[in-house]
Amino acid sequence: MRDGRICFLDFGLMDRVPARIMEGFADGIRSVVSQNWTALAHSMQVVECVPDPVKRNLRPNSTRPLWVDTTFKEFVDALGEEVGNDQDAQSRFGDLAAALKRLSSRYLMLTPDYVVLMTRTFVTLEGIASVYDPEFNIYTTALPITLRRLVSPSTKEARANLRNNVLTETGEVKWSELQELLKTTEGSSAHEGDEDAEMTLLDAEDSQPSSSASGFRPLEGLLGSSEGQCLRRMAYDIDLNALFNFLASRDAKFLRKQVAIWLASWFDFRKPHLNVTLSDAPPVGSEEYEKLQKHRAQRDRKALRFILRSQWNRLHFRALPSLVLAVVVFLLRVSGTTLILILRRWARAIAKWPTRWFGWMRRRRHPQVLTS
Repeated sequence: MRDGRICFLDFGLMDRVPARIMEGFADGIRSVVSQNWTALAHSMQVVECVPDPVKRNLRPNSTRPLWVDTTFKEFVDALGEEVGNDQDAQSRFGDLAAALKRLSSRYLMLTPDYVVLMTRTFVTLEGIASVYDPEFNIYTTALPITLRRLVSPSTKEARANLRNNVLTETGEVKWSELQELLKTTEGSSAHEGDEDAEMTLLDAEDSQPSSSASGFRPLEGLLGSSEGQCLRRMAYDIDLNALFNFLASRDAKFLRKQVAIWLASWFDFRKPHLNVTLSDAPPVGSEEYEKLQKHRAQRDRKALRFILRSQWNRLHFRALPSLVLAVVVFLLRVSGTTLILILRRWARAIAKWPTRWFGWMRRRRHPQVLTS
């Protein structure tokens, strides 16, 4: 509301869904974007849309179906054939629901209350959005929320899976798995070592990330919040020596350029660092917005100080010189790329000044141009 209160408009689309079901839906969205049909089939079992074991109908399109147990791989192949060959199903939830409906004549599909509810909700929202944007993709739009849900699991099983997928038992980061997670939750097709991907990153300063369209930053305020417990535990367990040795190595060139782009954006004088927010949300610069941002920043800094202090206390004296050397090499390499990006931005901005100056002079001499 305009006075800052939250108003719920109840159209009957409200329910309470267990955390593991929501995590299954989030992983399912990521699976559709990455076209990982095995993971999508697993997510469908997590949300209890497909039984375990999978059941196949020996009498398709019959009023008296005969269900028998079948292999999970057979269902994955059928799912990939049905959804993978339908481009609309990979961008619209309504078409995905239609594809699964066609698949239900051969394989048993269950419909819990929350599945029906969410299907109706997504299809309704998707239909409204597509009126204004025919190219609207509900999956890529939901990716920022999906990323936050995946890195802040609330169930014990999901927390264990996230840690095992990202960290080894000795605290080393599994960079290939982490990059795959970030890639599929950002809608990017860039791969490490791909020169085209690196050039895309170097030219990214004139583009905005998809998550900034609504002003939502998926990881903002997460580290110090109650949802960030798993993330804090993983940061505490990371081996700092192995981390910075990798970041300073040749294999981490792609990651260093991402850090450089973030730093160059932070020092960019042409635009503010705050994202646009929705009209009914606390406006940027308002007292409520600044109070919320300050509170989040304080929590993040407190959590980060605790993690760094704990990491420092666990460091051995013999390991300190190699860590300092790796950090110095990493900072030198990142600072060089950051300086290049900043200079490129300044050069582009300065090159546009004459055009803007002539436009300003023209509007002063001919005010009617502005009116027309």
